[in-house]
Amino acid sequence: SAVEAASATALANSLSQIIRHLVLRVSPAKRAPFLNKIRMKIRNINAMQIYTKKANPGAAIGASINIIKNVLIGQPPAIISSVLNMLSSMI
Repeated sequence: SAVEAASATALANSLSQIIRHLVLRVSPAKRAPFLNKIRMKIRNINAMQIYTKKANPGAAIGASINIIKNVLIGQPPAIISSVLNMLSSMI
């Protein structure tokens, strides 16, 4: 349906923004090959395996914290604190 397609597009866009932010740590000369490697790995993900996978509801907490930490690695402490404060109020 159109709603599912819009939701899929929005989710893919959000995930791509996170990936692009994480890839900023890679030197510009190596960035394109790095992104190509990520694209290949994404294309090799099996949708049915993900669909049928059972996850502990608490795993979402750990996954969320890991994403936050990975995105913020290497940022100045003031930026990290600011992002964490804003993010905690947005959730």
